[in-house]
Amino acid sequence: MQNMFERDSFRLALDGPGGGFDGFVALADKYSGTPAGNISNYYAGVSYLQLGEFDNAIQYLEQYDADGTLLPAMKYGALGDAYSEKKEYDKALDLYEKAAEATDNEVLSSMYLKKLGMLYDYQGKKEEAVKAYERLRREYPNQQSQDFREIEKYIYRAGGSK
Repeated sequence: MQNMFERDSFRLALDGPGGGFDGFVALADKYSGTPAGNISNYYAGVSYLQLGEFDNAIQYLEQYDADGTLLPAMKYGALGDAYSEKKEYDKALDLYEKAAEATDNEVLSSMYLKKLGMLYDYQGKKEEAVKAYERLRREYPNQQSQDFREIEKYIYRAGGSK
């Protein structure tokens, strides 16, 4: 299933690639309460997200028990994406904030701060958008990062100054 997931064959990853192998949905159910069942919830949630089945994505991602320094941020970020697609923007904003706070990984935190700012901007909440962008610029000043290199235009577009 992981091979199917990696090749963007999300439906096969969910339902099973054939040959007697279970997909992530069956694995999550069959091995519920185990590490294998837990990670299957994550893969199923992300697969559903990629397929545009946002309610199913939320269901599986919420069942996923993330731990460590990266996985909670990834879970919250994926949930934020699902709620954003459902146009439940307040919930998405809360989850993007949690994702940015859940890790000190520069790549993940800056990505979720950018998403946070962009969603605030989309909603017309310019001051909040500028705060998110300024935080990205201040806390993750990596000149090589695409998010950092673009941040000035996002701040300007949201009404902030350089």
